[in-house]
Amino acid sequence: MAERTRTTGWLPRQHGVWAMLVLPFAVGTALVWQAGGLQVHLVPLFATWVLGYCAFYAASGLLKSPSARRRRWLPALALYTLATLGSGLATVWLAGPGLWWWLAGYALPLCCALWLAARREERHLAGGLLTVTLAAAMVLVVRFPDPVGMLTDPAFPAAASWAILLFGYLGGTVFHVKAMIRKRGQLGWRNASIAWHALWTVVASAGAITGQVERWWPAFFLAATVRAWLLPMVSDQRRIRPGVVGSVEVVLSVATLGLALAGLSR
Repeated sequence: MAERTRTTGWLPRQHGVWAMLVLPFAVGTALVWQAGGLQVHLVPLFATWVLGYCAFYAASGLLKSPSARRRRWLPALALYTLATLGSGLATVWLAGPGLWWWLAGYALPLCCALWLAARREERHLAGGLLTVTLAAAMVLVVRFPDPVGMLTDPAFPAAASWAILLFGYLGGTVFHVKAMIRKRGQLGWRNASIAWHALWTVVASAGAITGQVERWWPAFFLAATVRAWLLPMVSDQRRIRPGVVGSVEVVLSVATLGLALAGLSR
């Protein structure tokens, strides 16, 4: 039964995706709270976000499967699609029609991701970075349900900074997990992961110096850089199981959320 669930699209197999779904939404929700209190449309919006990803996962599985095995993905795809549509319409009803602009903005990247899945290249680096870009942008979706006039809103620079920081962290997980699992032992991927994290340590440091981000963010990205260097080196001597890699990412994800909430509470 467990195997059937994993192979028919009911539950995404990438456990790290839950951090990708929850982190940006939680930060966006904190920004809304900071601006004056929570709003009821956030409940169906979160449901739409999670159910929509599940529908995307099922659609990707269907597209990359042999023709004879595609039928097994249809029940999950149909249910998640209908549920996403229902919660999405409820969100628009509560938040206003401006939310449709966000749907239009997500449409093209989503089509590109599905195209990669159809080519069985859904794990391509471009696909991973595309996915985390859409995830990080959820900070802005939650904070500004109507994006018209968002750029001129005084709250936009701070919200954009949070989205950028989350993109830096989530993008780093794409490189690190590849270097640890599918590209294990490949020096190029290891160096790319270290370089990505080191770059974001510099970016966070510049942001801290200019007062755009809290001073602890450079330390966080430095710790992530050390992790990107140390774990692959340890893995050369003794193979590290994917579960251990995932556990480390859970700890960093919780730390990211904690830092974000601490910064917003000040």
